[in-house]
Amino acid sequence: MFTQLMPTEFFEAVAEFSRITDANREFEWWANTLITEETKELKHAIENEGMDQVFKESADLFYVVAGFYNCIPANPNIVKAEVHEALQPILTDAWNTLASVSTDKMIPMELFGQAFALVHASNMSKLDDDGNPIRREDGKILKGPNYVAPDMTPVVAAWEDFIATNPQPVQENNNAEISD
Repeated sequence: MFTQLMPTEFFEAVAEFSRITDANREFEWWANTLITEETKELKHAIENEGMDQVFKESADLFYVVAGFYNCIPANPNIVKAEVHEALQPILTDAWNTLASVSTDKMIPMELFGQAFALVHASNMSKLDDDGNPIRREDGKILKGPNYVAPDMTPVVAAWEDFIATNPQPVQENNNAEISD
């Protein structure tokens, strides 16, 4: 699913973040906690927020999906079938949510990549003054005193330019009456 779509740079960036922050390396935790949380946040942004938040939450979801795949064992045969079955609906929901926003909003992967780069830079600013991560009790890395939120303004502008130069095709009415 995701591994064919996502650029290698996504996985490398999250590996860098994970190494620097000594992030949790349990792939089940990434899915059950972070992918579930970020999918919910993206759905909320789609329904209630502007495109800046849609891009930010999409990038967040790509980020945690990359983290999940970075943590999967090299030999997938050691993952128990019941674990796979439990995680599949989480990954499918994340995939469907990203696919839906991409299609509905006409977002090319290149713009997701730009949003991802901004989120990665922001995530790297989460460290405290001593260069250490601040963790939530379940292990999620929190925003530290040096945190800088990603500014999606240039990505939204690029998306608006893309939409202006690539209008959606007009769909024909297939239910038109046939006249004699």
